[in-house]
Amino acid sequence: MKVAVIGSGFTGLAAAYELTRAGHHVTVFERDSDLGGLAAGFHAGGQKLEKFYHHWLGTDDTIFDFIREIGCGNKLVFKQSRVGIYYANRIFRFSSPLDLLKFTPMPLSARLRFGVSVLYSWLLKDTRPLEDISAEDWLRKVAGPAAYEAVWKPLLVGKFGEEYCREVAAIWIWNKLVQRGRSRDKAAKEQLGYYEGGFSQFIDDLCAIIARQGGRIVRNTEIVGIAPDGRTVTLRLKRDTSDNGPAEEVFDRVIYTGHTPEFARLAEDAGYGDYAAELRRIKYLANVCLVLTSRKSLSDTYWLNVNDPGFPFVGIIEHTNFETSDHYQGNHQIYLSKYLPTSSRLYGMSADEMFAFAVPHLRRMFPRFDPSDVVAHHLWRAEYAQPVITKRYRDILPDYQTALPHVHLCTMSQVYPHDRGTNYAVEHGRRLARRIADGQRAQ
Repeated sequence: MKVAVIGSGFTGLAAAYELTRAGHHVTVFERDSDLGGLAAGFHAGGQKLEKFYHHWLGTDDTIFDFIREIGCGNKLVFKQSRVGIYYANRIFRFSSPLDLLKFTPMPLSARLRFGVSVLYSWLLKDTRPLEDISAEDWLRKVAGPAAYEAVWKPLLVGKFGEEYCREVAAIWIWNKLVQRGRSRDKAAKEQLGYYEGGFSQFIDDLCAIIARQGGRIVRNTEIVGIAPDGRTVTLRLKRDTSDNGPAEEVFDRVIYTGHTPEFARLAEDAGYGDYAAELRRIKYLANVCLVLTSRKSLSDTYWLNVNDPGFPFVGIIEHTNFETSDHYQGNHQIYLSKYLPTSSRLYGMSADEMFAFAVPHLRRMFPRFDPSDVVAHHLWRAEYAQPVITKRYRDILPDYQTALPHVHLCTMSQVYPHDRGTNYAVEHGRRLARRIADGQRAQ
C-alpha cells in the first residue's frame, strides 16, 4: 500500500515508522526545511536546541518504550527539575510539599487546602464529570478561592487569555496535575526526561530508521490540495525548492498530522464544506517563544511560572538549568513563552522588537539582568500551538477517519482528554498506522 504522511512532527514520524515496518511504501511530506514540527530545533551554539521548549514527564511511558524499542534507550536521560512561581515581586520555589508550606502569600489554611486538593486530584477515579465543568469552577471548589486567585487564575489567564480562560474544562487541568504528580520520585522530587543530543537528535535517529525501512521524507513541500476519487487520493504539491518533481502524486491512503484548521481549509477546497465547519469548532491559540542565549543565568529555576499580570510572558524556562550549559558552549539558553491570538501585537513583532519589549520586564524581575550579556536572541512563532479544551470537548472531537475517503486525521486536537505533547503524538500516530496497516476502519 502506498501511504502519504503529511507533517513530520512526532505523530507523522511515528506513523511512518509503523507503516514502513509493516512493509508499506510511505512518503512523509514536510513543508518546512526542518523536521519535527513544534519539536524542531535550531543551531544555538553547541548541540541543537528546540525552537519551543520540550521535555518528557515521568509519566510519558509510551515514548520511553518507543525509544527503547527502536534501540535508542541508552540515549534517554532523566534529571530533577526545579519549579518556581513569580508572585508579588518575588520568586518562590514550588518543587515540593515543603515549598508549598513556605508560599507565604497564602494563609496557612489555604496552603494546606491547596496540598489536599492536589492529593485529591491524584486519587480521583471517575473524571467524567470534569469534562462538563470549567477549570475555574472546579479549582475554586477543591482548592479554595485563595489558591485559585494566587496560583491557578494567573496561570489559566496566562495560558488561555481572558477570552478562553473561563471556557477551559476541568479535565484539562486535572490531567496536568496528575501528569506532574506522577513524575515525582519517592522523595517527591520531579524527574523529567530528555534525549541525549536534544530532540533534534531523536528526530534524526528516527528518520534514519524510517529511511532504512524504505520510507521517503520530502522537505520544503506543501500540500495545497487533496482530491479523493473513491479508490485513491491525489495530492497537489507546492515545492519551495528547485526540485522538478511532479506537481501531483497519487496514494492509496493519506494521513494528515498537521493542524486541524489547516486541514479544514483543504477539506473545504475539496468540496467537504460541512465537515470543514465541524472541524472549525475547535479553537486554537498561537505561541511565541523568545529564546535568549546569554553568558549569564537568570536564576537557578528551570521552570518559572509567572503569576504576575503585569509581566507579558506566562513562563520563563531556563533550559540550561535542565540540560547543562556545557552543551551550548557555556552559554545559558532561556525561553520566554507567551500564548496569544494571532491578532495580538506581540505575535507580529520581529525578534529585535520582541527582545527590546522584554528587556524592561526582565530587569524588573531580575534586577541584575544586563541585556549586554545576551549574545543572541531568536523568536519562533506557532500559529496553532494549543487547542482550547473547552467543556464537553468530546462533542467536537474528530475521528481519525475524515469525511474524505481514504484520508485520515491525526493531530494534537485528538489526544483528548490528555493535553498535547510528544508522548501522545507517538501513541496516536502508531495506533492509527496499525489500524491502517491491518485494514481496520480508522475511527
